[in-house]
Amino acid sequence: MRLATRLAGVLITLLAWSWTFQAVGQTFQGSFTGTIVDSTGAVIPGAKVTVEEEGKGLSWTALSDEDGNYDVALLPPGHYQMTVEKEGFEKIAQGPVTLAVNQRLRVDFQMKLGKITSTLVVKEAPPILDTQSSSVGTTIERTKVDEIPLNGRHFLALTMLVPGVVPGTSGSRISDRGGAINVNGLRDSMNSYWLDGMDDTAIGVGQFTVIPPLDSVQEFRMETGNYEAKFGAHAGAQVNVVTRSGSNELHGSLHEFFRHTRLDARNFFDPDVAPEHRNQFGGALGGPVVLPGVYDGHNRTFLFGAYEGLRDRLGFYNRARVPSLAERQGDFSADLATDCPVQNMLVDPLALLSGQVLAEASITWPWLTARSTRTITLAAWTIIGDPRTSSSFVTT
Repeated sequence: MRLATRLAGVLITLLAWSWTFQAVGQTFQGSFTGTIVDSTGAVIPGAKVTVEEEGKGLSWTALSDEDGNYDVALLPPGHYQMTVEKEGFEKIAQGPVTLAVNQRLRVDFQMKLGKITSTLVVKEAPPILDTQSSSVGTTIERTKVDEIPLNGRHFLALTMLVPGVVPGTSGSRISDRGGAINVNGLRDSMNSYWLDGMDDTAIGVGQFTVIPPLDSVQEFRMETGNYEAKFGAHAGAQVNVVTRSGSNELHGSLHEFFRHTRLDARNFFDPDVAPEHRNQFGGALGGPVVLPGVYDGHNRTFLFGAYEGLRDRLGFYNRARVPSLAERQGDFSADLATDCPVQNMLVDPLALLSGQVLAEASITWPWLTARSTRTITLAAWTIIGDPRTSSSFVTT
């Protein structure tokens, strides 16, 4: 009895979570809408519209109303096959039709009289325009995510393809936290980020919270103006990211991107190539959930996962000024060169302790000859570096 009660509680929790996800996930889901007419232009009520997602076998159906209008809502982005059927008319099949993130796509159909056993297949349809929304934005499709090389493999770099987007100001609070963008002149903290319909924006910072691996990104859309009321809280862009999901076929990928010292060129001012070893690796795997002899998830249950790791070991050469060999002996005459446009005043620091300002070209430091302090002084020279020449610069 207790086991049954616990299982019922878990089931109710999962159902509630699923319903909540659907409720908040409407920011990325799209829909099909349109009107069904006959060859004379008269509307056809009661026509059955079926929308099937390619690769998964999931389908949605709707009936046209008395005005011939239909609406299939809450669809994930993807490629769909659409069919329309009505008794006394030929069946129409059209596809694949691509539905993007948060897109309300209008697809109208014109049916011809005929037997329902005959099917009219539409392969070459005119381009479908989004006439149902006034928002201004750009969709970055999966093809661009796959084929455009990105330094660092960060999805935010793809936003540079959108008009009005520029990299964030270097050194700003958000830039130092993983990347920032400025859209249409607004601050980098005024953007909102969405991941699979969930708010991915850090409160009080205006930065994304979760960075999805690039191989897990299906596509994303940037709304840069006139977006719907469901997007709020920030006046900047709405970055709406959708991750990939499994399908009826098992598919996966592995990747490794690396940089190495032996593949780099030497900086002109460095004595040698700075040491660098950078490895960025990962993989993705998706498919149906299948438990042999127990459960077959084809056309029903799918699984997808992705991982990305980074190992970065980077060195650099730093060129700094250290005391020259002459200055270590108390000779600072080189700093008082008469041909220098800016004349320096050399002041004995020990004289300052007694309130005197003595301008000299040579200072004899007592601790350079005192045995008790000579060891400490030599140790200090070792820490700050040895120029090895009369020059006052050293590279470390």
